[in-house]
Amino acid sequence: MIGLIAGLIAAAGPAATGAAASAPATPAPRNADWRAVETPAAKGDLAGYRLRVEARAGDADSPRLVVVGPRGRTLRVSANGGLVSLAEGLSRRALPVGRRLRSRYVLASSRLTTPAGEPMLIVFGHAAAGAPGSINVVAADRDGAARLVLSLAAFELAGVERRTGGGVDLIGRRSLSRSLDKCRTTYDPFAVYRFEDAAPGHYQYSLAVSRTYTLAHMPGWAGPAGREDMAVDRCNPSGGRFGTLVKVKPGGR
Repeated sequence: MIGLIAGLIAAAGPAATGAAASAPATPAPRNADWRAVETPAAKGDLAGYRLRVEARAGDADSPRLVVVGPRGRTLRVSANGGLVSLAEGLSRRALPVGRRLRSRYVLASSRLTTPAGEPMLIVFGHAAAGAPGSINVVAADRDGAARLVLSLAAFELAGVERRTGGGVDLIGRRSLSRSLDKCRTTYDPFAVYRFEDAAPGHYQYSLAVSRTYTLAHMPGWAGPAGREDMAVDRCNPSGGRFGTLVKVKPGGR
């Protein structure tokens, strides 16, 4: 896929906002403590930050990420149902090279930076039935504080693409394709989130870039949202290498 940066899984062992689908959980015992699951060693531009993935039995947001800046400012990042491992939340082909951390849960790479060169961290949450999981992106700024720059309830990261002048676009899908038959899958376009430089800086969905990217990797554009009444037909002889975008008749025919 054009623009995707391949890499290896680092394992040691959508601004648009939202929350992942709730998962039923037994309330945590009173006075129960959060315990560290892992404490990835922050290096390079992340030096001075302390990272901790922690868990608490029975808590619906367990495990979660805690980022402590050099001046002691703390950011806690969680998802309903808890964070998932990179192996579960991210496809191998979407992993950027140049990893900064050896972590089961936290993605960091020399290629994942804001336009100002600030390093970013990405964590993923559980998926609801038939939907992608959640994604949270944290920027570690030069003032010694971490801030949330993107939080989406449903986003399947397909890759990252570096922009001229710095920073990266996050490319993925906000809905999952469903197979209708051996030839057709539902229409689920790409969504591109671009970092906006205006202070304090965060990711925003770009309709124009999403449309351009979708047209470069799919047979057509039928709007920014996934649709059950449109399908990509890969067996249609009139289509190109991506197939043909077709209307789905009532009943899925």
